[in-house]
Amino acid sequence: MALRNLRERGMKGYIIYDVARKGTPPDTGFAPPTGWGMIVVSSPKVSNYDEWAKQLKAERIIVNCPDETDVKAMCAWMKRDETPEKKAGYWRMVKRHMSLLVPIPRHIFDADECGKRTQDVERALEWINIGDRGKYFTQGERKNGNPRIRPTNF
Repeated sequence: MALRNLRERGMKGYIIYDVARKGTPPDTGFAPPTGWGMIVVSSPKVSNYDEWAKQLKAERIIVNCPDETDVKAMCAWMKRDETPEKKAGYWRMVKRHMSLLVPIPRHIFDADECGKRTQDVERALEWINIGDRGKYFTQGERKNGNPRIRPTNF
């Protein structure tokens, strides 16, 4: 209803549908108004989007995580009305979260989300048999010499 009203007033835009946040893919009968685009953000789990994508002949685009410069620009935009001190503090927090989790926007901009995701990763690491870790993770080294373990096959 709201989209129809916007379309009737000549407005155009994009719909961003986050499957992870909603828990289900968009309804297969749903399509954006003519002239509008739609982005469905999903994990690689095919059941999150496959039927919807087939029916609407959607294109699958895989996007890498943003790099540090992109994330810094996102922080600047999100905190554009804050003082320079608050902006700097927020950037330090986000940068710390990125060092733990890699730059996954869903988890790095919010301290609670970062904490939950960090616990999830630590729990998953505990459950993986030590001999099987090479199948799922690559290990690098941080500047401070501590190991960095990144998921590679989830």
